[in-house]
Amino acid sequence: MRPIARRRPAAAALTLGVALLVSAASPATGDEAPLTLDDFPALTDGVLTNGLFAVRDYSDSPAFFTVRPYEPGPAVRQVEQVEQEQDQTSVTLASDILFTVDGSDLSEPARAAIGALVAQVPAGATVTVDGHTDSVLDDAHNQGLSERRAQSVAAAVGAARPDVVLDVHGYGESRLKVLEAGEDLADDRAQNRRVELHYVGAPPTAPATPEPTVGAAAAGPYGAAGLVDPVPASGAELLAEQVVDAPGRPGEQLRVGVEGLDVRGASMRLRIVVERLGGSSEPATLYELMDDHSLTPSVADRVQLVDYRTLSNTGQRWSTDTLGLSLVPGVPVRFEATLPAPLYTTEALAVSVDPSWPAFEDVPVTWS
Repeated sequence: MRPIARRRPAAAALTLGVALLVSAASPATGDEAPLTLDDFPALTDGVLTNGLFAVRDYSDSPAFFTVRPYEPGPAVRQVEQVEQEQDQTSVTLASDILFTVDGSDLSEPARAAIGALVAQVPAGATVTVDGHTDSVLDDAHNQGLSERRAQSVAAAVGAARPDVVLDVHGYGESRLKVLEAGEDLADDRAQNRRVELHYVGAPPTAPATPEPTVGAAAAGPYGAAGLVDPVPASGAELLAEQVVDAPGRPGEQLRVGVEGLDVRGASMRLRIVVERLGGSSEPATLYELMDDHSLTPSVADRVQLVDYRTLSNTGQRWSTDTLGLSLVPGVPVRFEATLPAPLYTTEALAVSVDPSWPAFEDVPVTWS
């Protein structure tokens, strides 16, 4: 488990993307989820009056909030980002896709991908490999992690191109790409966790973007599907689970697990179960338990090296908001996020609930 040794003074809202938080005591209601916003089920009296939900109706809102399809493009990220300035090529590799949390070992697919990225480097050229981290944890930890990751990437470059000269550095958190503050704190930190390659020469040829395996161009939410099944009871078996520290409550722990990872049409639904374990009997909301951490789950394909993030809920005709719901020890709740469907058919994916916690590796995917 990765302890949280230090936090930076950055205020951030708990960003849920397309999400639904439901207590185990919630009544089951709603139909199987549609795939587009226009097909959202009608609000029922149960949803409006069961006391757990504050419903916001966007039907009379300005055009900016009117119903429109989700655009999955911004929520899908390939492992590399290539920039060219005159004859200088820079390739930024996303650490969250290449490595497990706090890890520095590369998989065979990752090594092969890095080898392909340096195939066009001129013979005898110098390739600078720089490792960087976010600002979570202390300087010494981040410095060591950045060095180990840079060395792993350099080894992959050297194996593919033994003719090039390697110049390897680790900078820890000393050279942040973006300031870690504001509502996009999780994304800011993700951008800072990276390994950069720099060399003089032509950039690598961009790989062809595959057609989505499910066909549709725009992804839509699963609607109220999470209300159909009751939340698993405390101690119920999940696809994967772990006990982690609550960032906002020192000494308190949470049981966090993956209930399901389902693909239907152009959408992928991730169901996460969160349970407060013992500790203080005082009421605590998810905001308080997470402190300045943004609960923005992501899913990574470690073979094809693609990262999928939660879609924005801007444009919903209606939504539910239970962030003020107090989590009671021993009573699990469900958190749902909608993500783009994977570009590649796969049997399992890695799920990250929070960057400070170990990711769930090899979570089975259900295709409908």
